Amino acid sequence: DPVLPDSTNICAEYEAAHFNQVSDVLHCAGMVALLLLLIAVPLKPPPRNAILWGPPIYYLPAWVGHYCFQKDIPAVFSYGTTLHGWWMGEWCAFKQLFSGRILSTSIEWVSALVLAIGFVQLVTTKNTTRTCDGQKTKQG
Repeated sequence: DPVLPDSTNICAEYEAAHFNQVSDVLHCAGMVALLLLLIAVPLKPPPRNAILWGPPIYYLPAWVGHYCFQKDIPAVFSYGTTLHGWWMGEWCAFKQLFSGRILSTSIEWVSALVLAIGFVQLVTTKNTTRTCDGQKTKQG
């Protein structure tokens, strides 16, 4: 059985497990992108499968941050092996994002927002290309 961190200490443990500035920006970009995607789907008719991009758009940037910049394994793989552990970790992540504890400078926020908007634009834009005679064709 996995050992779950005490729920009163999990936010401190979460914060201690996130120590690289680039990784933090990627984490926040994924979180903000998920929120933007959830807002965009009802407002703008996206491709039918856009909502399926929710989990990858949320987790992939964070995992790139862990594996490529922090050189470690995401904490979700240790405390997130149960629904309670996963939920507590996600709650701490959003709490720290919106309390300003993860990103502290304007450039970090701008970077995260630009990435998030780019991620959402990528998955909600219907693919079209132009043929040699200028006609639009839909792909996918």
